[in-house]
Amino acid sequence: MLATLGKLVKPMVFIGQSSTGGSGKGLKQKDQVQVVQRFRNGGFNVLVSTCVGEEGLDIGEVDLIICFDASKSPTRLVQRMGRTGRQREGKIIFLLTKGKEERVCELTFFEYLNIFFIQFIENFLLLAELQCGI
Repeated sequence: MLATLGKLVKPMVFIGQSSTGGSGKGLKQKDQVQVVQRFRNGGFNVLVSTCVGEEGLDIGEVDLIICFDASKSPTRLVQRMGRTGRQREGKIIFLLTKGKEERVCELTFFEYLNIFFIQFIENFLLLAELQCGI
């Protein structure tokens, strides 16, 4: 399907070192580095990635992320969201099935917001203590 879009969409697969899909082979670390470098340099503009793409890599400017599953971890949710919108506005889209997967995503967002809110209040109180000598 992507081939019909011609030069507009230039995709590249980005998987971990030991993938369980298809051939069972992953990308060596050297190849992963080359894929990220080519993406950052504009060699292609779409990364089709496993979870390896959300884990601490400086992938570069990303405008859109489409997730095909729900993460149960607020940390992984932040890692996913942190891949987009660094240099300019970005968007993340979750494609979920109704029911269990949808509820998992909602609970993860709720947990993330609770953590964020608690940290915000703690930082605010610490700042007030430093500023006002409370």
